[in-house]
Amino acid sequence: NIFTLKNDPIQAAINKLLHFRRLGVVNTSGTLVAVLTQNIICRWLASMPREELGELGPATIGSLKLGLKKVQTVGENESVVTALLKMYQLGISSLAVCSEDGKLLGNISVSDLKGLGTHLRIFSHLGYPYSCTI
Repeated sequence: NIFTLKNDPIQAAINKLLHFRRLGVVNTSGTLVAVLTQNIICRWLASMPREELGELGPATIGSLKLGLKKVQTVGENESVVTALLKMYQLGISSLAVCSEDGKLLGNISVSDLKGLGTHLRIFSHLGYPYSCTI
């Protein structure tokens, strides 16, 4: 479900955030008291003193085996529609944007595209290559 109790362990909330972008935080009577997002968890971790992270404090991205999934990319000259379709087909919310020689140029996410329908000028450019829309 998309709710977590205020008294739930942080690990339980993190596990739910693997499936939802945000969680409603409710008290024991079921009243919404806050919204928890992946971003809030990241900011909280970033603000923690290194020594409070225990063994994880000095760990590297490689030693924790984070980010080792195959990187999904879109070329800088592919259209925004192509990128959106690829995200939909793969069930992901963002793609790395790379140059023809494989250099990382940026990132495009579903969040970047929200509200496009309300901006006719931008909406009409969806068929253009990504590099022309930034």
